[in-house]
Amino acid sequence: MYPYLFLLYLIPYQIHSIFSRNILGLSVIKWVGICTLIAAFFKEESNVNNNGIFHSPIAKMFCLYCFIPFVFLILGDRTEIGNAEQSYLSFFLFFYVTMKLVSSWKEVGQVIWALVIGMFVGSLYIIREYIIYKGAMGASYRTFGATFGDPNYYALSAILILPFIFYLFKFSKRALVRYGLIATMVVFALGIFITQSRGALLGIAVMLLVAFLMSRKKLKALVIIFLVVLIGLSLAPDNLRKRFSETKISEDQESSGDEASTTRRWYLFLAGVEMVKDKPLTGVGLGKFKEKSIIYYPKLGFPGIAHSTYVSIMAELGVPQLLLFFTLAAFTFRELLRLKKRPDIRQDELFLINTLIVSLTGFLVACTFLSGEYTKIFWVLVFVTIKLQAIFLERDHQYLTLEKKIVTQL
Repeated sequence: MYPYLFLLYLIPYQIHSIFSRNILGLSVIKWVGICTLIAAFFKEESNVNNNGIFHSPIAKMFCLYCFIPFVFLILGDRTEIGNAEQSYLSFFLFFYVTMKLVSSWKEVGQVIWALVIGMFVGSLYIIREYIIYKGAMGASYRTFGATFGDPNYYALSAILILPFIFYLFKFSKRALVRYGLIATMVVFALGIFITQSRGALLGIAVMLLVAFLMSRKKLKALVIIFLVVLIGLSLAPDNLRKRFSETKISEDQESSGDEASTTRRWYLFLAGVEMVKDKPLTGVGLGKFKEKSIIYYPKLGFPGIAHSTYVSIMAELGVPQLLLFFTLAAFTFRELLRLKKRPDIRQDELFLINTLIVSLTGFLVACTFLSGEYTKIFWVLVFVTIKLQAIFLERDHQYLTLEKKIVTQL
């Protein structure tokens, strides 16, 4: 389990000077991944895993989602596995080790702590980078993304984990831990606002709305949301307001800054539409959006990524793959909503499921404006949902066994 937790901790450090360093041809992260895979392979099957790792409809849908890009690779004219295919392979390996190594509520809690701690340190790197370069880069400087390599990728991962900090705070009994989690929330907020990611902030707004709607104590939730927004606005850089005010499309060749950025994203969307029109069933190829964008929409000037998860999936792998992604998300939410209705569910379990719903909803909304299909933390949370289903099934089995034993004794 420990190699797996360390692997989760390392998710934010894709370009870290130490963790991404090559040792015998592989990075430290990949070596940890290999150790985790070995640990999963040799772990004895627990009662929770007796039904197999593919028992859930979510698991089956996910495997199909990962399988299709490799079918296109084999049927196409490419023979090498690129970075995009490697990412899909890593998703499947994360799925396998999560299914094998996570078997209890305690281990689910350890997964959450590993993700929170890893993202906390990653957020410190973001803040450190901002402090170092802001003076030299000017008032409009956001961040280069530190260990993530891109500010938007950091922001997407951060908003996924942010609700879980509140979950840990609510159910932590030690005062020192609670104070540490408050500090963690502040660090996350600073990191997200430093990126000035409009898509991520929209995702947070939706998360707050969903949390309010699901709350049983609406007044208390409203007060907390008000304080969160107030603190957020006080921490937000002045340039953030300017980014939102300049979120408009302009055909003016002299436009610059955020207005030019918004216009470019619109052009990238149009490039994606042209790709879908050209190849609606198979797409232009996994990882090919950037190099093809200038071909399909020359007005762009130079290639770029889609800046929308859904446009990217649809353009690269076709409309069926996007429908598969939405179906996978729908199955995940359906399972979470079903688990919420269990009569034997504890308060902490219910709160965790609500946290998963809030987190995934905010992420999927933010993905409308950000390319986030390669965000590993999203997939880990989907896999955690599958394990929660298995853990509850094991509880049902234990209850049934106990009931039969009592009846037999009577």
